[in-house]
Formats: sequence, C-alpha cells, structure tokens
Amino acid sequence: MQKFIFKYGLAVHLAILAVAPLFLYLFVAPPVESVVLLWCSLSAVTWIVMEPSLRSGEYLHDARIRVVSCIARDPLFWTLVAAVGVTGICAINGGVSLVYDAENAKWQISEALFPFLPSCIGNSGTLLFSATAAIAVVTVGVRHALGRSARMLFLALSSSLAGMVAILLFAAVCDNREPVMALLSRAEEGYSFVGLVFGSYLLGGTVALISAIENRWNFMLFLCVFVIGGTAIGVFCFSPVYMFLSVMLAEVIVLLYSFVFVCKVLQATFQLKFLAGVFMCLVISGLLVAGMFPEPLLQPKLEAIIGFLPFSEGFWETRDILSRVAFKTWYAKLWLGGGFASFPLDFRFFAQASDWQSLPRGALAVANGWWLILAERGLWGLVVLTLPILLLIVHYFRRLVSWFRVLDLPHPACWIALCVLALGITLGFFDCSFFRDDALMAALPMVAVSAASFSAAERRDHVG
Repeated sequence: MQKFIFKYGLAVHLAILAVAPLFLYLFVAPPVESVVLLWCSLSAVTWIVMEPSLRSGEYLHDARIRVVSCIARDPLFWTLVAAVGVTGICAINGGVSLVYDAENAKWQISEALFPFLPSCIGNSGTLLFSATAAIAVVTVGVRHALGRSARMLFLALSSSLAGMVAILLFAAVCDNREPVMALLSRAEEGYSFVGLVFGSYLLGGTVALISAIENRWNFMLFLCVFVIGGTAIGVFCFSPVYMFLSVMLAEVIVLLYSFVFVCKVLQATFQLKFLAGVFMCLVISGLLVAGMFPEPLLQPKLEAIIGFLPFSEGFWETRDILSRVAFKTWYAKLWLGGGFASFPLDFRFFAQASDWQSLPRGALAVANGWWLILAERGLWGLVVLTLPILLLIVHYFRRLVSWFRVLDLPHPACWIALCVLALGITLGFFDCSFFRDDALMAALPMVAVSAASFSAAERRDHVG
C-alpha cells in the first residue's frame, strides 16, 4: 500500500480535484464550492512538488527539481497563471447589477468598481476564479508530474468518479428529486449540459480500460461499471439529442481503434476482456435507463434519436435571436464585455419587443457559447480562455510530428484529444457546455495526457 501511495498518490489527488466540481455543484452552494476547490488545489500543488513520478534511475529530490524546472519553463504554466490572475481581478471587481435611476425614471446596469478591468455580477466571479485555479493545477500536474502508468490511472479514477456522479444524478431523476430536476431545467434555459462532461470521461475511461487490462489492475473490473456504464448513462440522460449523437459517434471511433490496438499489440485473452467489459457495461446501462428513467423524459428522446431529429423545434429561431442580442452586447463593450454572468441583464436592454414573445422565459445564455464569451468577457476574455487551449493544441501537434519518426501503432490515448476538442469546439456553436468549469477540467488534462502518450524517438519516460 505504501508503494502504491508513493507511486500513484499524486494521480489520485489530481483525479479527485478534476471531478470535484461535478460533486460539489450538486450538494453545496457556489461560495462553499469555491473554498473547497481552492483547498483541494493547494493539496494537489503540494503533491505535485513533493511526490512527482520518477523516471528510470532517478531519485526523488532529482524528480522534484526536474518537475519544478519544467513547470517554470513552460509557457502554458505562465498563461494559466495569467488566466488565474485575470479571473481573480474579475472576482474582486463586482458591482455590475440592475439598478433603478429615480432621477430619470428608468432601469439601467451599474458599472463595476473599476470599469476598465474585467468584472462580474455580484459574487459570481469567485467560483470562476477558484475553478480556473483548479484547472491550472490539474493541467500542469498531469502535463509535468505524472508518468506513463500514473496518467492512465488518472484517467481511470477520474472517469470512475464521474460515472458515480452520473449514477447519483440518474437515481435522483428517477426519484423525481426537486433539486436535480431544477438543475435540468436550468441546463435547458442556460444551454449548459453536463452530458458533455460525462462524454469526455466516457472517452477517457474507454482508453484507460485498455491500460488497466494491460497493467493487470484488477480493481478496474469493478470500476468498469462506473467508467463505462455510469458515464454512458450520464451522456444519455443529461445531453440533448445532438450532443448524445455526437458523443456516441466519437465513442464508436475510439472503440473501433481501441479494438484494433488490442488485437495488434496485446494478447488474445486481453481482447476478450476488453470486449466483454465494454459490452457488459453498455448493456447494463441501457437496461437501467430503459427500466427506470421517467417515461415523459425517455420517450421523446428516443423518438428524436430514432427519427434523427437532433435539434428541438424552434431551436434555430431561438439561437438566431440570442446570437443577435449577444452581438449587440459585445459590440457595445468590445474589449471587456458586459461582465461575467451579465447576459441575462444585458438581454433586457438589447433585445427587441418581438424577442420577448419568442423567448417567454427570458434568456440565461446564448445557444452559441462563443458569442456568450464575447458578450460577457469581450475580446480579452476570449483570449484568456482560448490561449491555454491553443498552447495545448500546438504541443499536441508537435508530439504528433515527432511520432512520425517512430511510426508505431500509437496508444488509443493519443487520439482522445482530437475527439474531446472536436466535440467541445463544435458543440460550442450550439450551446455553452464546453465552457463549464467541469468540462474544461475534463478536457484540458485529457489533451495533455493524449500528447504525452505518443511514442517519441530517444525518449526516456517516467516509470510511475
């Protein structure tokens, strides 16, 4: 046990931190969630510095020096530090709210404490700051401090924890629990669906299952129920039809390549274990959904999937209206936007009278996450969000180019970055799910794991 903790303790801590937002937003208020994420991040930082994975023939103090040196030279680290700083300023710079001007007898939006800096509505920026810090810790830790097998364990544990959350949510929906039903309704109004998060972990868990079989991690036979079955339930139950179909297409691609990899590289007995594990978990999850999911929610979704109707009636009209309002909001505040979480207020002032008739419930977000980012955070906010992703993509393709010198059959983990990024960036034109803190917490470390999984010439990888 001591050897396991020494070798994989950091991977366990990073996996818990990565899935923490999924657990916390169900059970605690945002201020409490912010505090928990910061303390968990501090604990993970301690493990990154004190217990990184060791390379062959390396002592622990050498590993600590190497990891700290690599982090200090990494442009991604400093970009994430800058993002944490910007969101920290946003959290402090509140004051944006709806106020009544008695002198002119009209409602207006008050300015932030410092109008020339990023701002937010009320205390909404606190959670944004803590989530950004946690994303930075997990991404940097996975990128620099985990070895080959530890990265796969990180994927396996984070996917299993996400699957547990999905089953808890599924049970709450089946029991018609009001808090979870309210979360579902707010997800539809805010175009922010947790199903994309479960989809990312489903892809990562499928890849981790291969490494578990290869490394003979027998405990994964139990966790497979959550890694595959639980996350699959989460994708079906908490995604709109277009998202479910997109995730399932990516999963089929990953499964087909994974099976080819298992047949070419691993023993014949491993092929049966892989197929049996995936098939059993998918069948069990399908039976659970068919037998327990409420009929009023299940039947329309099945009809839409069978009839290949990915978008609901009126979706495109609603999307056009909200995108037009978001463009007006962004154009009025080009560089900094209206402030984090300010779109519901801005909608009142930039929407036309006919828009209110088409959107009787008002609007919490835009059915286009890229427009929402511009409207709330402006061009600077878009740069802060996309620059770390672009740096990870550049690193990924650099590793892909170096792989061409080797041209072996790459591990399936090498391709999950393309699947996760393709899903997130594409679906970002139809909803805001990719910009959730838990979605970015899943996507960015997976891109780092994927890039590190390529074989490279003259490479001396970690042993842990």
